[in-house]
Amino acid sequence: LDASGSMLQRLEGRRRIDIAREVLVDLVENTIPSGTPLALRIFGHRTPDACQTDLEVPLTPLDPARTAPIIRQTEAESLASTTI
Repeated sequence: LDASGSMLQRLEGRRRIDIAREVLVDLVENTIPSGTPLALRIFGHRTPDACQTDLEVPLTPLDPARTAPIIRQTEAESLASTTI
């Protein structure tokens, strides 16, 4: 999940992070079967001036009740620094 500052930009009136969270929550709650191996990394939401991802959910069988709240609580931050 990209949670860098670019995700604060709007797309058709909505912030990109809101759209991404909505799609990912729908995937883990309604599309991907529980128990399917899944990991979640989030980019750009913790360390200033870094280009790193954080492993928020290690590779384990999907537990929607554990994973969806992590996605919902992730806010985009203008912290990341990329080389592009």
